[in-house]
Amino acid sequence: MASPYEGLAEQTFASLISDPYEGITPEVTPELPDRGTALTMQEAYESGLDSGISGMQAGVESFKALLGTFGDSDQYVADKIESASYYEQDAAKALEGMQPFEEFYDNPTFSGFLMQASSALGQAAPSIATTVGAALGSDCDCDCDCDCDCDEWLLL
Repeated sequence: MASPYEGLAEQTFASLISDPYEGITPEVTPELPDRGTALTMQEAYESGLDSGISGMQAGVESFKALLGTFGDSDQYVADKIESASYYEQDAAKALEGMQPFEEFYDNPTFSGFLMQASSALGQAAPSIATTVGAALGSDCDCDCDCDCDCDEWLLL
C-alpha cells in the first residue's frame, strides 16, 4: 500500500519552482500596496528594504510548507505556498518603478549606480540583520571556563 504522502515533497518543490498558485484558488486575493516610483536614494533603499523583508517572509512560508509535508494536512501546505507566493509578489511590487538592473547594466549612469546600490543595500539589510543578530545572540554554554575557543560544542 502506497503512502498518501508519497511524492508530496517533490510536488511541493516543483510548485515552488514553477507556479505556486497552480491548483490553489484563494477565497480572497489580498491587495498589494502601491509604493509608487522611487525618486531618491532613500526611497530606493526603503523599496529594497520592503522587498528584502517580503522576500525573507516568502522564504519562511516556503520552509513552513516544506515542513508541512511531513504532517498530515495538505491544506496547510497549500496555504503556506499561497502565502509564500503573496510575499514573493509583494517583494516584486516593492521594486516596481525602479530601473531594472539589466537596463542599468546596458546604460550605466552614476545616479543609476547610486539607486541600484541603495536598493541592493535595502534588500540585503534584513538578511544582514538576522545574521548579525543570531551571531550576537549565540553564547557558548560550555563549562570549560575559557574564551569559547574549545571544541566542546562538538560533543553535544
